[in-house]
Amino acid sequence: MKKLLLVLSGVCFSSAVLANELPELPQTTNTEYEVVGNVTLNNVHYQKVVKADTRIRAFSSMRSMAADAAPVREPGLFSGDIIKKGMIDFPQLISGSFFISVNEGQSLADVASAHNMKLTYSSGNLGVLKAADNVELTGLLALLQSDKRIATVNVEKIANKMQPM
Repeated sequence: MKKLLLVLSGVCFSSAVLANELPELPQTTNTEYEVVGNVTLNNVHYQKVVKADTRIRAFSSMRSMAADAAPVREPGLFSGDIIKKGMIDFPQLISGSFFISVNEGQSLADVASAHNMKLTYSSGNLGVLKAADNVELTGLLALLQSDKRIATVNVEKIANKMQPM
């Protein structure tokens, strides 16, 4: 019985010491977003948003606020913009890349050069094309969808859904 009590007290003491040495996990905060416009991609409606703390507001008088000091381009969608599909959806960063599937016998390099894009990855008839930073992406998406050489096209949206909270 004495041996069992000694072993249990040793385990309890060592686990308490080990638990005190562990570093604390960093706390993440929920970022607030403000809606600055609406965008439609592949017949799905999204809200274009910016982080609330990046929008700088200055009171010009008691009745009105000055315009944003943060660079927000409206209307349209550009590389680096953030979109959401509602209040509970994760924000998604628009990278400016497009996932493309071309029809049989068509070349991804030809499609990229015809639309002034850079071919960043290709495997068979699948590829990733990158648009220039200053190009409005919804108009480019419409052009790519109307191109007969392309079977499917999607805009790359980056969301950190699996990031720990």
